[in-house]
Amino acid sequence: MSTSIIDSTDLLVVFQTTDGSNQLMVSSYNNDEEEWSAEAPLISGLQACNPAIATYEGIFYVAYQPWSGKVVGQLYVAASEDGTTWTTNSNPVATNIGGFASTMTEFRDALYNIYQEINTGRLCIIYSNDGIEWSAPAYISNYITKTNPSVTVMDGVLYLVYQTPDSLQLVITTTEDCLNWTTPSPLFSGMQACNPSITSFEGKLYVAYQPWNQKVVGQLYVASYGNGINWQHSTAPIVPNMGGCAASIAVYNGTLEIVYQEMNTARLCITSSEDGSTWATWAYISDYATITLPAAKSTLRNEIRRKLEESGIVIKAKSQLPDPFQEDFFHTSPDADYNWEHYPSKVENGWGLTGIVNWQACETATDPALQPGTIFIFPGNRNTEEMYNKEYPNDGYQGQAMINGKSADPIYFQAPNKSGSLHGQLCNLIKPEGIDLIKFMQNFLGFAYDGQTLKMKFNSNALNSLWFYLYDTNKDTTVKKTFMFLSEDWELSLKGALDKYFQ
Repeated sequence: MSTSIIDSTDLLVVFQTTDGSNQLMVSSYNNDEEEWSAEAPLISGLQACNPAIATYEGIFYVAYQPWSGKVVGQLYVAASEDGTTWTTNSNPVATNIGGFASTMTEFRDALYNIYQEINTGRLCIIYSNDGIEWSAPAYISNYITKTNPSVTVMDGVLYLVYQTPDSLQLVITTTEDCLNWTTPSPLFSGMQACNPSITSFEGKLYVAYQPWNQKVVGQLYVASYGNGINWQHSTAPIVPNMGGCAASIAVYNGTLEIVYQEMNTARLCITSSEDGSTWATWAYISDYATITLPAAKSTLRNEIRRKLEESGIVIKAKSQLPDPFQEDFFHTSPDADYNWEHYPSKVENGWGLTGIVNWQACETATDPALQPGTIFIFPGNRNTEEMYNKEYPNDGYQGQAMINGKSADPIYFQAPNKSGSLHGQLCNLIKPEGIDLIKFMQNFLGFAYDGQTLKMKFNSNALNSLWFYLYDTNKDTTVKKTFMFLSEDWELSLKGALDKYFQ
């Protein structure tokens, strides 16, 4: 079973060791303990290089290339639930990658990887909805890069930075659907630069880069864009000892962090900034060194904890939750039994089956001390009320489902005259009078169950603020992201309790 990821706050760094084994190694910085963990192989015995790291649906992913002259053009992806134990796919996800590192990000409910094609230099893109099966590569227009590309997401837009082979300038292109891309524009006209690494921070874009000039050795610069101001770049290098590989910029603990390889020694170094302008004196990351570029990423443990604590939400760790394996832990309310008995077939006709389960004792309209583990199941239509009335006028759910032993009004997804999501509407139906709805909702976990595939999702924007990070790091409340805080014990136990209805 996986452990709760809320127990630590880490900055994850992946790099290729110089100890002769040529393996990719992983180390993490724990802000509470203020130290770097011992380096450990990503996959023991695997010789690999050029890592790129991303998170998607609560899983960490590292894209890499084999460290072998006999294995050309292949790109693989490893995955981990905790940043410690990794598995990798047996077949390459792409077979036409060039010699530079790829770049990877979550975007539009999928995991995307962008890389330089071997021989042609053209930019290619692949995506996956599960981190296992990947699409065939597609070209990003006719764009060509000379060195590694870099990608980030801000305000629902994907930003891609790369070096053109003709002008040797860094240019940026954007997309909202990964199909249509804007015409690339220079970050700074006339300036030749390479090895970009881009991220978003506090509503602005930041790019770490190196000058494309053999006479300028060891220098690393940072450019920023935001607040209606064109790209601005630092007039002096932020570090003087940068090696020849690209750096990696990431957001961690409310600051910008840049991890890079030191010239001459190849040792891993780090510098940070709270505002993107003033940078701390660089420091070594333990005694670690890397052959190729490193990859750094906040594991989101820290970012989620920081944002939730700022919101005033109380965070519960796994050890504070009821034990899901105790006898008769999960049980359904009488309403749930009734609703499921009368409505399972509706799942096939566009209906949604939504549910909630309380994780701590609370008062409801009919139970002064509802015990943890009580499941409520309720049918609700995934369409808006307007579409529902048009599509299901004679097959409607007209108050026949039960809440608190009484016929209930319909609930609708994004209904104009309803308050909140399906889960929010359900909580409103069972909450006692005089109790604040927001506080009441914090007693419950929301889920959706698909009776056809026997799969479920903990996808509630209304209820799972205790367990999910709902907004992106730029505080854009229109961009939702999900991240699981529940342990696998809870997930599997709740699913098992629901499965019995579908046997």
